[in-house]
Parts: sequence; structure tokens; C-alpha cells
Amino acid sequence: MGMLEDVFEHSLPGVVIGAVASAVLLPLVGGRAAAPANGASGRRRVNPLMKAAVRGYVSVTDRVKEYTAETREQLQDLAAEVREERRRQAEAAATPETPSPDQA
Repeated sequence: MGMLEDVFEHSLPGVVIGAVASAVLLPLVGGRAAAPANGASGRRRVNPLMKAAVRGYVSVTDRVKEYTAETREQLQDLAAEVREERRRQAEAAATPETPSPDQA
């Protein structure tokens, strides 16, 4: 389960930072607060910031997807092992024990 711990220790803070940055920067895009009277130069200043925020967000979401896929695979393997153990136990319980020739 080290993979799951890595997600919460390393990726979760990145997701939070990306969400906060998006919440702060998104209202400024195309809004009057970001654009001066002529409009164009304000967008030029905000555009690199938005690209950086989106780039960081995409990077973090890709990492989270990767960790999620790996964790899902590990859990599926674990579930398959448990199912196999249960099947073997059911077989053993259904098969009557035959006494050995020494006991007879």
C-alpha cells in the first residue's frame, strides 16, 4: 500500500495547489479585473499564468491517474488471491478425508 501513501503524501498537495490556483486565476481570465482599458495586454499577462496553472493541473491529474491505475491493479490481484484461497478452502471442505491405510 506504499503507492496509496505516495498519492496522499505527494500528489494531494499538488491537487490542492492546482485547485486553489485555478480558483484564483480562472475568474481573472477574460474578466475586467485582469484586462486594462485596451483589453489585449491584460490577456497577454494572464495567459502565461493560466498556461502554467493548467500545465500543473494536467501533470498532477496524470500522476493521480497513474497511481490510481496501479493501485486498482494491486487491489484486483489481491482480490483474485482471496477468491482463489476461498475456492481452495471450499474444495477442501467438500472433499471428505479418507483414512490412511495405517489407521484402518
